[in-house]
Amino acid sequence: MGRGALRVRVTPPAAAETAPVTQQHREPLCERHSVARNSLGATPPAVKPKVRCIMSRLATLSHDLVTKLHGASAVMQRRACVAACELVIDDALLQHPLVSKLFRQLRAGHVFSPQEQKAIDEFVAQSDENYFSLREAAETGEVATGDYLRAFAKARALSALSFAGSNKPDAASESIYEAAAAIGDDKTELFLRIEAALR
Repeated sequence: MGRGALRVRVTPPAAAETAPVTQQHREPLCERHSVARNSLGATPPAVKPKVRCIMSRLATLSHDLVTKLHGASAVMQRRACVAACELVIDDALLQHPLVSKLFRQLRAGHVFSPQEQKAIDEFVAQSDENYFSLREAAETGEVATGDYLRAFAKARALSALSFAGSNKPDAASESIYEAAAAIGDDKTELFLRIEAALR
């Protein structure tokens, strides 16, 4: 492996790290964990809360990528999100007018409007519900395991797109994390594309 290659720790889709993001989970992580943070003491003044948010999930996969993402401009971060979303949307075979429209918006460098953000978030929620239902059915043998894994990949790809087009401070890291969850065990191509976009 070359000196610039990313170190990636692979986690199965069923593990907690790749659990679908519910509406509650989509809130900034630093705010959701404020109680836990306060129990450990106040955040040092030199540490910005949004950095703590960015580190929370993506760092579980690759500290190297987090470092490169932090050092990238907003334009480069958006390029990385475009690269990640394009791969996982294609891989999940997501063909939907809303997805096509919003991906064009993302590629053009636009942040989603409130109406567009609401629409994609609702689509993510519906896809998560479908995934949960199929997973329960798979556990009882009613459907094949592959059915719920495909539903999981689609839901995560949609979530990656939703984060990528939002104006949240942790949008890029959360989008890439969701894309990594969607892609499956072999994340090599995904991280290579992201790394190239960040150069």
